[in-house]
Amino acid sequence: MKKVSLIILTLAILMGSGVSNIALAQISEHDVNGHIVDQNDILYMTEQIKHNRLSNDYDYNNDGSVDDNDVSDLKYDIFFLDAMLGEKNRVLDQEDVEGYSKLILQFDPELLSQILGGSKFDLNQDNEINVSDIVALVNITIKYDLVDGYEANKSYIKVRFSGDNKVLKVGESYKISWKASKDLQDSMLALDVIYLTTNAVINIDTIHSNGSPYNLSDRGFLWTVPEYFNELPEGKFKIRVSTNPNRENGPAFGESKPFAISHLSDSEVSEVSYSDLSIKSVRSKSVYKLGDSVYFRVLVTNTGDQDINSFRLKAVKSNSNDEHFLTRTINKNIPAGKSRWVTFGSSLLDPNGNQHNITGIYNLLITIDPFNEIQESNEDNNYFKHTIKVIK
Repeated sequence: MKKVSLIILTLAILMGSGVSNIALAQISEHDVNGHIVDQNDILYMTEQIKHNRLSNDYDYNNDGSVDDNDVSDLKYDIFFLDAMLGEKNRVLDQEDVEGYSKLILQFDPELLSQILGGSKFDLNQDNEINVSDIVALVNITIKYDLVDGYEANKSYIKVRFSGDNKVLKVGESYKISWKASKDLQDSMLALDVIYLTTNAVINIDTIHSNGSPYNLSDRGFLWTVPEYFNELPEGKFKIRVSTNPNRENGPAFGESKPFAISHLSDSEVSEVSYSDLSIKSVRSKSVYKLGDSVYFRVLVTNTGDQDINSFRLKAVKSNSNDEHFLTRTINKNIPAGKSRWVTFGSSLLDPNGNQHNITGIYNLLITIDPFNEIQESNEDNNYFKHTIKVIK
């Protein structure tokens, strides 16, 4: 592995980038090799923010506060930057820095901005993509490598709950299921309900299956909402599955989406209010030439009960191992019960570039809210297939 200091120094000499000697000196003290920002860091950052343990130095989006928005933006950048620059292993690491360095060596800033799609790669926010942004990427990779624990097959638990997005009824049964990485398959579990208003943990009555502790390989169990929930305050809750028998958030855990428990009669139970975004139609030219920029008109429908003002759209080439094609944030109001056309673009078909420079059929899978950042009542309708042809 090359040291980042050597990469940046080479770029500065070749491009005359104007990066200050102070910046180069600071970054030369660090070697990004070995630093990895991954899901473990996201989980740790989330937990620290919950307990107000992170200083303002970790204001990732520079909005003046350290909160869940910083976690969301960092999580998005890990997926987005890695998809564009590295090995698509969903982490920020040395490979992403080297990939970005090669791009900046190859293209001038204006062309690079067109290839990469603009401001998202202007990491130091100086309105130009240049060697200073590599320094910024290195700093991010070092700074937000908060905890150890990354492995090629990193630990994770994903929790699904048949009661998601609903008001639950005492006495009814709901399926809790989970999926976990192979290294956790034999782990014993603690299963809890968390009251979100106070973050209080309410233990589920039973965490045993046929006399033995629940195990991740069990995949799930049926939970009946106990009678004592009538004595709890109404509000929103989550189900948490943890590998720690002491019922703490570690060493691995997963949580369901929020749901509500209400003391209403059966006839009064109703759905919790959520958005529900879907793509109804996609329009574009059917044939593009290398050198063109691709734009789509996407009809987005919100059949939920809440308005949406901002969301992300992502397209991958489904006929090419889900190669990343385009991701954009769309700032557009979609009122509850309404549909709106939005513009999704552009992605340069560059005959001289490293991306989208191949002629042929592009079978695109376009996803709305690809990183599940919006609470939706139905996430199974977020996909739309669209095909374009690229010629010389």
